[in-house]
Amino acid sequence: MTVRVVVIGAGVGGLATAAALARAGADVEVLEAHVYPGGCAGTFYHQGYRFDAGATLAGGFYPGGPMDLVARGTGVAGWPARPVDPAMVVHLPGGAPIPRWAGERRNAEHRAAFGPGAARFWRWQETTADALWDLALALPPWPPQSPADV
Repeated sequence: MTVRVVVIGAGVGGLATAAALARAGADVEVLEAHVYPGGCAGTFYHQGYRFDAGATLAGGFYPGGPMDLVARGTGVAGWPARPVDPAMVVHLPGGAPIPRWAGERRNAEHRAAFGPGAARFWRWQETTADALWDLALALPPWPPQSPADV
């Protein structure tokens, strides 16, 4: 008997889930309310600026990273992604642009301009993000290995 599944939402999570389920033999249909897939990992334009939004903005394509795990779990041979440096530039009103570099040393130099409180915040943020990623990997299998994992 074939398992039939409807996935609501064609964001990164919905598409990865649908691909993993289809690879496991399920009959999958994906429903999306927007005009194109991608969820919050999309791009929009406003007043002449391009905004790449979503959690997949700056990374995860490295070996063992989130997007690499999704690729391996769904049978994708690889992603048409290439690193760019800086990965993004934040433009704040009345201030100099703030680049997000691939190299930690360059990021630390830019953060130092915001004072010692900013350096403490970014250390905390990076430590917290690393701990949450470790926790996420310890939870149910990722990517899901069978329909029971979803």
